[in-house]
Amino acid sequence: MGFQDYQQALVLDVIRMSAHAYSVAELDEILDGPLKSVLGYEMMTCGTGFYTEQGCYGYKYHSRAFPMEYFFELRNPNGSIDSALMRKWLLVQRPVYYQCGRDDADFPEEWVKLFTRYQLRNTIGHAVSDRNGVVGNYFVFARLQGEV
Repeated sequence: MGFQDYQQALVLDVIRMSAHAYSVAELDEILDGPLKSVLGYEMMTCGTGFYTEQGCYGYKYHSRAFPMEYFFELRNPNGSIDSALMRKWLLVQRPVYYQCGRDDADFPEEWVKLFTRYQLRNTIGHAVSDRNGVVGNYFVFARLQGEV
């Protein structure tokens, strides 16, 4: 399978633009332009956060069309966020995915219901942690074209 020539050109655009992105506006040009064209997502969120035994806490985040109410409903009483997708990522430390209907049995029923209520359809997520597994950067994409 592999990329077509136009997709390769878009990936190179993402790399080139990323090397010179110093503002949120420049990041948005990448997210709403070539990256969106390559991955075919409708919404995404990314950011920096840290993990403790009490849960995950966001330090900074950036979102494109992702319903923030979804994240509010994932909030625990202590203010941490508990996403089943990123909990799975913490276990495997590789890209993780979820497709409504097909992967329901692999995730908690409560999270599946919340995901479905916001009509997110499917998602992929990945992160990179520091050496101690405390601080990390993450990207989550949802409503991708086709199945994940």
